[in-house]
Amino acid sequence: PNESSSGSQAQAVASIVDLPEEPAPRLQRPVLMVHGYMGAASDFSSMADWIGRDGVNRSGGVIHGGQPFEADPKANFFVLQFSKPWNPIERNVGELKAAVDEICRKTGAGSIDVVAHSKGGLDVRTYLMDSDEKIDHVLLLGTPNHGALVANLGVFARDRLHIPTFPKNDDPEATQCLGELSVDHVDRRGTPNNPLLHHLNEQWEVQRGRAQFLNIAGTGIPTAGGAVGVSVLGDGLVPQSSVAMPGVPFRRMWFRPHSFLLTSKSVMREMAAFFAGQPLKSDGDLFDSPRDRQQATASGLLDEAQRAAEGYLVAGSRPS
Repeated sequence: PNESSSGSQAQAVASIVDLPEEPAPRLQRPVLMVHGYMGAASDFSSMADWIGRDGVNRSGGVIHGGQPFEADPKANFFVLQFSKPWNPIERNVGELKAAVDEICRKTGAGSIDVVAHSKGGLDVRTYLMDSDEKIDHVLLLGTPNHGALVANLGVFARDRLHIPTFPKNDDPEATQCLGELSVDHVDRRGTPNNPLLHHLNEQWEVQRGRAQFLNIAGTGIPTAGGAVGVSVLGDGLVPQSSVAMPGVPFRRMWFRPHSFLLTSKSVMREMAAFFAGQPLKSDGDLFDSPRDRQQATASGLLDEAQRAAEGYLVAGSRPS
């Protein structure tokens, strides 16, 4: 999968993104933004511009993982840049923990909120298994909670065909990282092909008990996965079925590709309401324009997505 495009694409459109007209609300706790596989701190440039636009909230800038830093004690939102965009989960969790501890130490907050894109959500969920975690609210954007088929294809290309996909180098940690993003599937002998993600999902109730979650998936775009090989209920990289987790609020952002979930006005508003303690939308569908809603309704996809999500949220989802 090419999440590296999320950094370059999000940065390229930052200057033309249509931000919400209203000012962002005051955040209740410090917020940390966490990028995904092959992502970057710049992925959050539009979101950060809006949150800090009118001076209601103050940016603490970028925290570089693996490097010494001091958080601005007057700031209340920060962006984390991992030391490598293809770090395995275990290393990212160490860098995440250091960032959270420093933010809490300098700002005096007892806990923080986190918005995590894609694999960053798996890093955050793994961090929550630490009994000393300090996270209150978690927004997951396009996180492959049950894996993504494109990651399996990336591992196959590297291991079998000896063709390095993103990143285009032979770093074994890139292959390890893709393996951690592969589909959570158990074979006929009961052996999971992705033990790390499988164990993380078995411990979901622990994570859910330690933080309040809101999960947002992209949908309406053809995506690898599902019984027929391709589903239109996804964001181009991650199926909506892989993002949904039982027992927590779930939203579908329509017609926004994986990397562009971070530049959606509707996503920003839902995120701000979630972190500011304001009411969330009453339904599960997010649209950036009335035309998008009309298209989803007229095509029948809106009803299809709603029916599918009802199954995910009751029993959990296992992409086939």
